[in-house]
Amino acid sequence: EMTFDFQGEATGVTVVIEDENGRAMRTIQMGEQQYGKTTFQWDGLDDRGLPVNEGAYTVRVTATDIDGEGVDVIQSARGRITGVSFENGYPELLLGEVRLLMGDVIDILEGEPIPDTSTPSRIPIPYLP
Repeated sequence: EMTFDFQGEATGVTVVIEDENGRAMRTIQMGEQQYGKTTFQWDGLDDRGLPVNEGAYTVRVTATDIDGEGVDVIQSARGRITGVSFENGYPELLLGEVRLLMGDVIDILEGEPIPDTSTPSRIPIPYLP
């Protein structure tokens, strides 16, 4: 599950799910969105309605206001930490096959199975059917 925090009223919101090669697998029009937070959950299907392969996908969201100007959107996601890696010479949290830099983590909640993570414009999400 992801959270989009709209920093203004949006009359048009587009969510694009991309594979590891940056190829758009699914484009979803969310229509109008009010200022504030809304949740989003991808069903793992592509634009043809077929299930995508297991792997890491990126979510890109764009929003515009009534004048066609961009509306800032802060994206965040929740995921289960499965490990920590120093393979690349710096610490990365592992969420399945997805690697997160520590600078992208908002907080890790003890006793909660799913910590919050965030980046300002793109966020990787694992999809495991």
